[in-house]
Amino acid sequence: MAKSTKKENEFETGNEVIRPVPVDEQYMLDYGKYSYFVSIDRICPDYRDGLLNAQRSIVAAAKLDTGAENRRVKSAAIVGDVMKKYHPHGDQSIYGTMVNMANYFSCKYPLIQKKGNYGTIDGDSAASYRYTEAKLSSLCIDILTKELKQYSDDSSTDWIPNYSKSDMIPEYLPARAPLLLMNGIFTIGVGDCIQCPPHNACEVIDACLTLLKNRNAKIVLIPDFPLATEVVKTDWAKISKCGAGKYTVRGIAEVMPYCGNNKKYKDRNVVRITSLPPQVSVDSIIESVNKLITEKKLTQIETYESYGTLDSETNELTVDLAFVLTEGADGEYVKNVLYKRTALQKSFSLNLQVKKDKQRVHVGYGEYLNMFLDYRRMSHLRTLYNVVSDLNTRNEKLQPFIDLIDSGKFDQIQAFVRSQKNETNLEQKVIDKFNINQIQARYALNSTTAKQAGFERTKMGKEVIDNEAKIQEALSIIRNPGMIDQVIASELLEIKKKYAHPRHTVVVDPTHLGPSGRFLCVVTENNKIKMQAITEPLSCSKNDSIRTVIDMDISSGVLVFTDNGRCYKIPGEKIPFSPAGSSGEDVRIINNKIFCFKSYYTYILY
Repeated sequence: MAKSTKKENEFETGNEVIRPVPVDEQYMLDYGKYSYFVSIDRICPDYRDGLLNAQRSIVAAAKLDTGAENRRVKSAAIVGDVMKKYHPHGDQSIYGTMVNMANYFSCKYPLIQKKGNYGTIDGDSAASYRYTEAKLSSLCIDILTKELKQYSDDSSTDWIPNYSKSDMIPEYLPARAPLLLMNGIFTIGVGDCIQCPPHNACEVIDACLTLLKNRNAKIVLIPDFPLATEVVKTDWAKISKCGAGKYTVRGIAEVMPYCGNNKKYKDRNVVRITSLPPQVSVDSIIESVNKLITEKKLTQIETYESYGTLDSETNELTVDLAFVLTEGADGEYVKNVLYKRTALQKSFSLNLQVKKDKQRVHVGYGEYLNMFLDYRRMSHLRTLYNVVSDLNTRNEKLQPFIDLIDSGKFDQIQAFVRSQKNETNLEQKVIDKFNINQIQARYALNSTTAKQAGFERTKMGKEVIDNEAKIQEALSIIRNPGMIDQVIASELLEIKKKYAHPRHTVVVDPTHLGPSGRFLCVVTENNKIKMQAITEPLSCSKNDSIRTVIDMDISSGVLVFTDNGRCYKIPGEKIPFSPAGSSGEDVRIINNKIFCFKSYYTYILY
């Protein structure tokens, strides 16, 4: 009798052994498995089509099920087909993904062509999916669905069972261009994120063409966002090589004279914002500015006006927000404060990871593009092999028909069939009597008079010859890998020609990022300090008097010396702006140094 391996506190139930496990240990184990699954299947894009599962499900459902490739349908119809067959998640999450795929400010090359209210860059949310319509964009068709067919006819992709095992869905879409780098991706998972900015399609395709000629070529790409933005100069060669790093993006802001209709502000200047970084709305900028004004950190702004209009080409609301400045305010200083204190300037991390062979792979730009090109080579080989197989099958079907027509046996077969009293084993009788195969027998029994005519024979003969020429052409490409690269280059150039556009994002020098501008730093006898405009009259509270006035750039600072020999420094941007008649703030509070004795302070500009 075999000795039992059951340990103490374990319970046997049939063929299983139940082992007590501490709750925290089991929780960590289960949560680790869950987070790994999420990181692979939900937030990690496939290296072949550059899409997440939710995005791929929407495109596939619109193409294969809803028929939204050439006509607009209700957004609800696409959402319903996705839930039914592809992606068993909530309708709102699916529709939210669909909205992001349709809006120009969240997707550089939209995959969905929308109709109706899909939200605005001002922060307005989209209307319910029962009120909006959508179809696949022309770019989506050209890049993602041009080669995609129904499961039974498709060899361009791999097909896997859906979540309910009731149908087959594409594991990836047969992408013809590296959409991941063109559109970028921002995803958040369990304690993890994958981020890659969008790039200009022309530059990405040019990089692919370079790698087709030299696999080891050095690839450097700089992001190009949907809106006209500025990206701060950094080491893009290093970021492109390792697929990781940090970079800073700024919206476009300019100081200009007021041009609105309010006569009160006729001689004022404004800081006019005409574009925003990605994932930033107009409402968030206004909210941040109002907070700065309330906290008296930006008193030079009096009000704001919005001039946003609908773009005639895109039918989208444009960004045009003007902050009206107070009299004598330094516009360049206000602009720089907006960059530093609001989301008008935003830092991003780049972390490019893709899913390959059910594993997460961290890649640089060149490595990723080589992976994509290898996939396209294999995809073309698969397609060509299937073309050869289909054409050979077609010729093998046509040739017996041609031979049967050439043999002149049709009249004999018809006479024999007319002489039969019943149809029992008729097909087999024809095969045995006239020494033909089953395909020929069925063709003879089912043929009309027209199919027996000479023009039908000529038509089939021409098709066989054409098919043979196509077979030889496909085989010549298969035998010569260089020709496959030529085919890939040709289709990339076709896409580039159709969707080429100038860069929207420019690179700026990082030395001009901090707030700057000349102001007066006023110090009083009671050791209070404030900043004020140069044009503003000098003043302080009634029970105080001005000791020192320093003409300084706010990008510099002040050194503070106490009577006991200590020294502290205060950056100029931390010195508050105070209204006329006020002495400002106590220097000890500003510098976060509270002393229990009264000290005499000396101030020196640094």
